Amino acid sequence: MDTLINQVMTWIWKPISQIYDDAYEEARNLKAIEIYNGLAEVEAGFYKYPSVNLNILPSSGCSHRIKNNIMSGCSMCNYQSDFAKSEGYMKALREKDANLYTDVIIRAFKKARTDNLIPNKKEMLSTYDGFDSFEMPNELIDKLWDVNSFFKEQPFGVVVQVRAESVTEEKLDKLINTLPKRTRITVEFGVECSNEFVRNNWLNKNTFNRQIEEAIRLVRKKGLTVQCNMLIGMPGLTEEVSKKLAVETIFYLDDLKVDKIVVLPLNRKKYTLQWFIYEHLKDNKNLKELGIAQEEHTGIPWLYTVYETIYQVYLSRPYLMPKLLISQMSESNNMIDNDICYNKDSKCICNGEVKDIILNHKSAEELLMFKDKVYNDSCSCADSYFKLLKLQEKAGDAKNVAYIIMDEIKKEMMALGYTEKFIDMSR
Repeated sequence: MDTLINQVMTWIWKPISQIYDDAYEEARNLKAIEIYNGLAEVEAGFYKYPSVNLNILPSSGCSHRIKNNIMSGCSMCNYQSDFAKSEGYMKALREKDANLYTDVIIRAFKKARTDNLIPNKKEMLSTYDGFDSFEMPNELIDKLWDVNSFFKEQPFGVVVQVRAESVTEEKLDKLINTLPKRTRITVEFGVECSNEFVRNNWLNKNTFNRQIEEAIRLVRKKGLTVQCNMLIGMPGLTEEVSKKLAVETIFYLDDLKVDKIVVLPLNRKKYTLQWFIYEHLKDNKNLKELGIAQEEHTGIPWLYTVYETIYQVYLSRPYLMPKLLISQMSESNNMIDNDICYNKDSKCICNGEVKDIILNHKSAEELLMFKDKVYNDSCSCADSYFKLLKLQEKAGDAKNVAYIIMDEIKKEMMALGYTEKFIDMSR
């Protein structure tokens, strides 16, 4: 789907595309075993959470981001800018020898888990799309999903990350038949936002509600757990719009009988849309007047907005509490440098207090009762937040503010030397 946001993201990712393409072309001239040996230092990412271990596996890259060695992809996402060279090599190896490609990934996984062979309650095997036949050839599936060969004991559960449009009965059957019997299987994919305009014309996800709903239906039909990721905070959009979209998305997924909803407050990484808005437009006069350009805070939501979103959900549907999993609240749980949400001042004591209640409340009632304490007079952050909400009212709804920001993005790109004709933004 050729859209304005895809055009923008292709330009933002151009320097990384070049690194990837150069590495790929270099590797194509090598023998498969030479590529394999050249990837000896590649290691999987490993993050331990209370009940789940996240294993981020190396691969040939995200097929949604990389098309014909040109990168664009989801505008809010960056899992790969630091790994473009190795992924270029991995793509060339995948084309030459699927078995050696598989061995690189298994070797990287084992290297990361040398001292952690006892599994957590759940093990998340994270690739860009676990159902992508190029990224995940059968040779890799047969070895990777045979998890008993990696651990001292069988994991209770395994989480596989995919894209909604990749979910088919055939892929699900392969998953069920390859993983050890009695292992609980969770299929996870990103929804981000239930609003299709925002998801596809702003986030550049290129995933439609009908695909999400069909994927959920198929996973549930097979008796597996379905877990969906969604965002709080959209790149550049106002706090109120972001909160409204997040609440609507949670209710949408609840209505579809999703088992778990992973709530991800937006963070800011290089080469994302939120990073471009911060890097190039944080002092933009037009956006400052609308409260969108906020100097150092530009491009990431306020922590108060995260709290307000969860508050509104529990107020309307308190039974959702066990279904929501709040994540991405620490910079250290990521392989790419990032900035996470905070209130007016990233060093203010209120950040710790609000984050603690968001992550550690034991009941919906406890979070709701915290309302007065959240907005106490111990700091000026709350006053600044409500002033910002008032200022941002002039920006309007999601579509309107997206058009406003995109106009400024186009001006900035042209000032930086962009010469191609811009596609009209879908309405």
